[in-house]
Amino acid sequence: MARVELKSIHKSFGKTVIIPSLDLEIESGEFVALVGPSGCGKSTLLRMVAGLEDPTSGTLKIDGQVVNEVSPKERGIAMVFQNYALYPHLSVHDNLAFALKMSKMDPKEIMRRIGEVGEILGLAELLDRKPAQLSGGQKQRVAMGRAMVRQPKVLLFDEPLSNLDAQLRIKVRSEIALLHKRVKSTVIYVTHDQVEAMTLADRIAVLNKGNLEQYAAPLKVYHEPKTHFVAGFIGTPPMNFVSTTILPQREVPAGATVAGFRSESTRISAPTSNPADWIPIGEGKVSLIEPLGSTSFVHIKLGKDALIAELPKHARIPEWDAATEVWANARELFFFDDSGKRVS
Repeated sequence: MARVELKSIHKSFGKTVIIPSLDLEIESGEFVALVGPSGCGKSTLLRMVAGLEDPTSGTLKIDGQVVNEVSPKERGIAMVFQNYALYPHLSVHDNLAFALKMSKMDPKEIMRRIGEVGEILGLAELLDRKPAQLSGGQKQRVAMGRAMVRQPKVLLFDEPLSNLDAQLRIKVRSEIALLHKRVKSTVIYVTHDQVEAMTLADRIAVLNKGNLEQYAAPLKVYHEPKTHFVAGFIGTPPMNFVSTTILPQREVPAGATVAGFRSESTRISAPTSNPADWIPIGEGKVSLIEPLGSTSFVHIKLGKDALIAELPKHARIPEWDAATEVWANARELFFFDDSGKRVS
């Protein structure tokens, strides 16, 4: 395990600035997820930690050592890629052993490490197979195993579940969570999937255009977003936003121009339970209904705004294109100013 420190990291490709200036500290043994939309700089940041890209300026430390000029193989890191990157002509055993053999490690130690990692990842019965004989989930476990046998100080994941189907993503995600609890490596995990970030990470770093918008525990990011961007990016479905001009002015803090409220804080008729907690937002039309069994998402078009209400399974579901009221829980409103900063 190792502490990772990034200080004033700047990255440009020619005149194109990818990361203006970023500070980030990851504690030893911590699982940190880098999240954000495509092009936000998260993979570039990961590649700089790995040594595959050089910072234009700034300092990068691993385990207290400045590694800006240190080669990737000497940094004590291992990386799991999106596309597995397995050698197709080698067995699972030989894929796991490849880097260790190249470093001229003692064969007995190689066997010990492969046995240990094979047990942790459930690969013991697959060691004689070639990658073509494996499922997507099995290939991903082999890719993780190949990184783990090196016993790195820092384990890097670059969107490792992107190529898996939805059901398999959930399964492998659970395996990664259990893996971290067992081996306690320092993990930096890049993903655009905020569900992965929320369920796996100790802390989430939310990036937007190369800037660090917020860095905190998953539930803190969800319940206390610092900016309009974070509030809209973290959460499924995304937060609802409306202009504060449509709200009763007694509810609006000074400087606030946008109000946000999550789908679970939204109703399509006046609530009878604790009615004083709810305020009317306006009347719109139902544009889409998503029945999911335990809950339903009702999409409402209200002027220029597209809102979503999450209704419990026994709630009355309106018909498509029906006129409907929209109410928001006043106790669960978020307010943002023109700069996007949260003011309340």
